[in-house]
Amino acid sequence: MSDTLMVGVSGVRGIVGKDLTPEVVARWAMAFGLWAREHRPAVVVGRDARPSGPEFAQAAIAALRRAGCDVIDVGLVPTPTVQLAVEHHHAGGGIAITASHNPIEWNALKFIGPDGIFLDGDAGTRVRALAENDTGTGRGRGSLKDSLAVEGNGDGSVPIPRRSSGTSRVCSNWRSSMSSGFERVASPWRSTRCGGRAAPSCRRYWNGWAVASWG
Repeated sequence: MSDTLMVGVSGVRGIVGKDLTPEVVARWAMAFGLWAREHRPAVVVGRDARPSGPEFAQAAIAALRRAGCDVIDVGLVPTPTVQLAVEHHHAGGGIAITASHNPIEWNALKFIGPDGIFLDGDAGTRVRALAENDTGTGRGRGSLKDSLAVEGNGDGSVPIPRRSSGTSRVCSNWRSSMSSGFERVASPWRSTRCGGRAAPSCRRYWNGWAVASWG
């Protein structure tokens, strides 16, 4: 494991080819998969548009399947969409392959728990322990499903179930983080209220182009 790989509570980050390689991605994805499987069998995987994303996604998916997880690949999406997909599919967790604002030579794995929130200290410590204690090659044969093959509206959007608060969400433009779909989401946001809830709760879905309009 690289001495300069940056390991945090909810993921790992490094320079592609130096700190972060397909082998490193596979090791951490395997560890996360073993942790997630203790909760629920499915894991959602999504990525941003960095050139290293497709290769790292394939490495992560293969490792998760070896860990015995059923993988739902949502493809090229913003990180909040991965979070919502975890909740929507009742998954054990999710991996967002993105280095956010960091330069293009960087990439990262962000680990998401079954509640759609990034891992806390205890969960992150557990995943790190699994990664640092050789998790092996795994013997599982988890399945791989495309998100739109699982469920979709046929127009690139996936419905998010209505909650008890009466607020509904739609993951608009499921396949692309940068397109006209953003405008379809952003415009309703400007004209709607947060339903009386605290602003941070709303911002959770607005940061990084929230995929929701609030009723």
